[in-house]
Amino acid sequence: MLESCPEHVKQIMKGKNLLLLKEILEDLGYPDRSLFDDLCRGFKLTGWLPKSGVFPGRIRHPEYDVATLKLLSNRFEQIHLLSGAIHGERQNLNFHLGDDS
Repeated sequence: MLESCPEHVKQIMKGKNLLLLKEILEDLGYPDRSLFDDLCRGFKLTGWLPKSGVFPGRIRHPEYDVATLKLLSNRFEQIHLLSGAIHGERQNLNFHLGDDS
């Protein structure tokens, strides 16, 4: 079933009982008929979403275009890496202090 999925989806869905999930959704008559296919394809992070039949429809225009989001994501990644480096140094410091006591 995962053969046709993108690699990042395969990694996330590996070991999951997708056929059982599909059967449960069908048995429940879950209104979002494309949920299972969306899970196997992976969800887009940008663009317009189709109606799901679960949530009320409303139009909300995007706050940022894709180019701006890419620039912001690079900045967030830098902040995250810096934060991790600082946190790692704190852990290192605590480890060394613990050794001395």
